[in-house]
Amino acid sequence: MQADVCNNDSRKLLTDVESKLTTCHRAFDAGLIYADDQHRLHLNERQLSLLRQMDLSGGIEVFRAPLGQRIFLPLDPNQRPSEDFIRRGNRFRQIAV
Repeated sequence: MQADVCNNDSRKLLTDVESKLTTCHRAFDAGLIYADDQHRLHLNERQLSLLRQMDLSGGIEVFRAPLGQRIFLPLDPNQRPSEDFIRRGNRFRQIAV
């Protein structure tokens, strides 16, 4: 019989982290948040304005709180997003940085 290494609190924490990561990933894909060439995350005020117009911006202040910090980058520089790629992605999304 295999021991269960996750108790209920651990499962809840993992589910919470997974949920938050999914939310951030979706926000990035939708252009609500973006990275600058210093690898800091920011809120796209233009997208936020659209959400406010549709009355869908509830909870945004909690979401905004950790932004502005550098993201954790892989130790291997070859695995990091290039500054050029970030700039092109922001330009494609029409995010003025």
